[in-house]
Amino acid sequence: MLYSSGHDTVDQMAEWNPQGLVIPYTWFQTIQKSDKPYMPAIVILAEIVYWYRPSIIRDEVTGRVLGYKKKFKADMLQKNRSGFADTFGLTKNQVYTGIDHLKELGVIKNHLRDEVIYGQRCNNVPYIELNYEVLRELTYPMVTKVEPEPESMQDGVAETEEKVIEKLPSLSKSEGSLIKKRGGSLIKKRGLADENATNTKITYTKTTVKDKENSPKRKKRVYELDSLEMRMTLKFESLIQEKDEKFKVSNPTAWCDQFRLMMEKDERTPEEIHTAMIFAQTDSFWQSNVLSAEKLRKQMTTLLIQHKQKESGRNAKTNFSAMKETAKAQLPGWLEDEAEKQRAYDKRKAEELNANVPDDVEIHKLFEELQSQP
Repeated sequence: MLYSSGHDTVDQMAEWNPQGLVIPYTWFQTIQKSDKPYMPAIVILAEIVYWYRPSIIRDEVTGRVLGYKKKFKADMLQKNRSGFADTFGLTKNQVYTGIDHLKELGVIKNHLRDEVIYGQRCNNVPYIELNYEVLRELTYPMVTKVEPEPESMQDGVAETEEKVIEKLPSLSKSEGSLIKKRGGSLIKKRGLADENATNTKITYTKTTVKDKENSPKRKKRVYELDSLEMRMTLKFESLIQEKDEKFKVSNPTAWCDQFRLMMEKDERTPEEIHTAMIFAQTDSFWQSNVLSAEKLRKQMTTLLIQHKQKESGRNAKTNFSAMKETAKAQLPGWLEDEAEKQRAYDKRKAEELNANVPDDVEIHKLFEELQSQP
């Protein structure tokens, strides 16, 4: 080797040139949930960025760059959520929440298209659009100087949050940090600090202006056809249609929102929701009272408790029958002998009784004899 670092493993790593996903270290500060790196969203974004990174076309002789080539066929990346789950070993719920988090940050946007693939029409084919400007902000946070906000606030400011960080260790010029709040995640930004500083106090103020007229409306969530929430909606609709064939869900998105809240806010598992749906449409009382996802969520606890009680009752009856059969099988030998003797005696008595009873021919003769007597 022409150059050496003095460390065998480090020198060997110079020959290691892996290809694939790249995760910038800054993403662990810019893509967070509950003030911690949100790993499902980070690895999903890394996969999306990999497909949007161009392939370089070079001249075979000179090695000069001739141009770039995109890796996907269409004008945007076509990848469904099941693909992310299979690639990274995530649950579908983790993929759904991770993609939703990236959409809230504005770094990606979903598009649903109706297409003909291999001669078959497919609806709601998912495409993902990457926003480079937001990606650049998340990857390379800009250095800005933060000035403290004046105490006097303008009209329309309703809320002020002030956070103070005190007694920080001495920072070098390259390690001075400013903290800025963006989209619910703390973005640490590199700046300049006094080399001789021993205690640093950083203050920032976040203001929120409540203006209903000028505030942008929140976009409605879009649920794909293969999403867990949409499949739950279609399943519940089919259960109700077994009683009423003309029943249809008027607002599938609202139903999907209810199922999402059951899992995220109420912390219900998909198995619990499925059990409640089945019980609600098989019970004679609830099948006419729970006809929407909202009502299902409202009565979830009651439905699960009643289902458990009925299952316990069925198990008790089954256990009693099994115990009775077991008791019969465990009878002592002498008792079984006595029972056999009783059955033989009853059979013999029945045969004797039948032998003493005249048949039809004998009855006819007796009747004729009685008629012939004066």
